[in-house]
Amino acid sequence: MLFRRSRNGLNFSKTKKFQKDFSSFIGALDQFHGNFLLDQSGTVLRETISKTPVDTGDLKKSWEMSGLKKTENGYMVRIKNKMNYASWVEEGHMTVGINPRWIVGRFMHKAALLNMDRRFKRDYDKGFKKLTKIYGVSK
Repeated sequence: MLFRRSRNGLNFSKTKKFQKDFSSFIGALDQFHGNFLLDQSGTVLRETISKTPVDTGDLKKSWEMSGLKKTENGYMVRIKNKMNYASWVEEGHMTVGINPRWIVGRFMHKAALLNMDRRFKRDYDKGFKKLTKIYGVSK
């Protein structure tokens, strides 16, 4: 019960405590979401780098991740490669010359994103369950 009757009317002290506790939980949940996205993005970046083929090493060294940005719909992290030919290696490309041929893409970033998709729900649920246990929200 969030309030109880007393001789002087209604006592809302439990309601105020609930409101304070809920507010703390919402703040912690927001922080959890940001940290979770950074962690998942870091894993994607590491996997992408490890799958990137090496010729001169420039492509592999050029992967970078932006910082965490809060948007109106949640959070955003951007992973990109500043080398102008990165998309050709990722997705494949056609050579030019006397015998043009298709060079198959390596899909290093796409593969890392697919791996993240496979483990995302499991990892999120595990972290969320831990958070709700700390705040006494779960059963």
